[in-house]
Amino acid sequence: MVCTSALAENDALEEIVVTAQKREQSAQDVPIAIVAFAGNQLERLDLQSSADLTRLVPGLNVTGSFGGQLLTFSLRGVAQ
Repeated sequence: MVCTSALAENDALEEIVVTAQKREQSAQDVPIAIVAFAGNQLERLDLQSSADLTRLVPGLNVTGSFGGQLLTFSLRGVAQ
């Protein structure tokens, strides 16, 4: 899934290649949800830290310990 709400009319993402099945496939041919952003989109979205991605990526959770110095990311229940 490409987040088009953040895309301006003249922005376009290049083809996204997924290698999750140990072979190159187009993101459109892989039966998984994908959120992709271009670098200039991230700049316009004014992200201050990596934890801000939780606003944009469904199923992404960030928890912190030690006063936020150690962040743990989990995506749909799978943690790093």
